[in-house]
Amino acid sequence: MGVEILPPDINLSESRFTVVENSIRFGLDAVKGVGEAAVEQILMAREDGQFESVEDLIKRIATRKVNRKVMESLVKAGALDSLIPVADSDPQNGDLKKSGINMVRAMAMKRTTRLMDGRNNLSLFGQQSFFGSNDAEEVQPWSDEDILNAEKEALGFYITGHPINKYKKLLKLMGILKTSRLEELGDTTEVAISGIINTLKKTLTKGKSEPMAVYVLEDDEGTVECIAFPEIYRNYSDLILKNNLILVRGTIDKSEKGIKILTREITTPEDAFLNQEFKLEMRLDKNIMKDSALREIKDLLYKHSGNCPVYIKLKAGDYETTLLTEYNIKPDVEIIDTLEGITGIGTVKLLRLNGHKETHHANNNHSFRRTRK
Repeated sequence: MGVEILPPDINLSESRFTVVENSIRFGLDAVKGVGEAAVEQILMAREDGQFESVEDLIKRIATRKVNRKVMESLVKAGALDSLIPVADSDPQNGDLKKSGINMVRAMAMKRTTRLMDGRNNLSLFGQQSFFGSNDAEEVQPWSDEDILNAEKEALGFYITGHPINKYKKLLKLMGILKTSRLEELGDTTEVAISGIINTLKKTLTKGKSEPMAVYVLEDDEGTVECIAFPEIYRNYSDLILKNNLILVRGTIDKSEKGIKILTREITTPEDAFLNQEFKLEMRLDKNIMKDSALREIKDLLYKHSGNCPVYIKLKAGDYETTLLTEYNIKPDVEIIDTLEGITGIGTVKLLRLNGHKETHHANNNHSFRRTRK
């Protein structure tokens, strides 16, 4: 079992990282923009008891040491999540699972900025009356991208997830390699990997002074340095941007200094998926599949018409056969999830027409075809 990394918490974090059972919690001084003086002030105020709300926190700390910028950094890091009551995060029914962290972070930022801007009003108005009853209704929840970008800005890490998670199933369907698997492969092996460009250095070649780029690609399991020589950089400079999520095909270059990827082609996960040919295969058991479920499947396939042929691997007792249906669909993660909701997890597979279910390195003739906007 891996060690869980917990975000900083205004009521639970110390100055430094702390170990909590099988978890490690961020310390408050790990939050960028929060200095030592501010951390000392927060911990000193907490000696009188945990903070009960954002309002309570701001009333008990000194303005000079814990200013608005510090407070906003704490919100971005998730340190104030525990100060937003569940009922406040979702005025409809108080269901945190429904509203989630997206509304919690939005509420924390809204309350923090309003209170810091009107701090003096706290001496005139009670905590309950400072905000109107429709305070939560005025707030738009943060998007998943907003949350992850804020965490990266405040902590230098993604805590609640990773931008690549949005495409995880799509990338798995395409057999895209994880950075953690690169060590297993030999030098000059062709690979396809995907991730966020977390660092980017543009430079010039020594001879002709042509522009090229060295960038670090990060997925949810690690990082790898990639090199885009002049011709490649010219072709894909619009995609080689910091914080951009890309899919790279290239060649492993192993040396004493480590592993690098020599970039050959770049695209986005969506375009890579659309430019591959697949067939969809569903495994059905005739003895347990109800007629109503079959009708639901047919309706779904009909509504998602496309070019991907649909096969059914039909089982009846000890007998099993594969049948080509009359349906052709436009495949995506959503329809696969919906079909598996009917037929069961693991019963639907998207197979590339070259017959490989998973590609650890690129050994076929498929190339990325760019979709120019």
